[in-house]
Amino acid sequence: MTRLSRSSSRFLWFIMLSLCILCLGLWTQKISFGLISYTWPTSTATILESRGVKTRLDSDDAPSYGVRAKYLYQIQGARYTNDVIRFTLSDGAREPALQMLRHLPKGRTVPVRYNPNNPQTATLLPGIEKASLIVLAGLAFVTVVCLMGLLFGWRWHSRTGIG
Repeated sequence: MTRLSRSSSRFLWFIMLSLCILCLGLWTQKISFGLISYTWPTSTATILESRGVKTRLDSDDAPSYGVRAKYLYQIQGARYTNDVIRFTLSDGAREPALQMLRHLPKGRTVPVRYNPNNPQTATLLPGIEKASLIVLAGLAFVTVVCLMGLLFGWRWHSRTGIG
């Protein structure tokens, strides 16, 4: 087995840490939008289209079901279209997806919450899913592991000169 050089090892830990921080930042932004969306003003949206989707990551995996919807809303005379149902909505079991699809048929009028500072940012369902917090905790854990690998690996290399 080939050993990584000291600089290659540091670079690998640095890249992994950078990717973790990027993912953590993006996911934190989605969660913060989800939480703050409770405070946003409400308008009315019309569902332009909605459909159920079935996805598989691998042929051996059980399918996941989700809903994709596009809606139109108007804020101070300006018309916007959006497709965000919930900032942290993920695909999952079939029954919840079917219920959501029944709730969002084409032509239905539904409440929409929009960011008053940027009305193009909107959501039909404010808040977040509990599973999002699990993802956030997992990303935070992996980020800490990568940070420890980078720092302790660096100290180990500095002290021992091995690797």
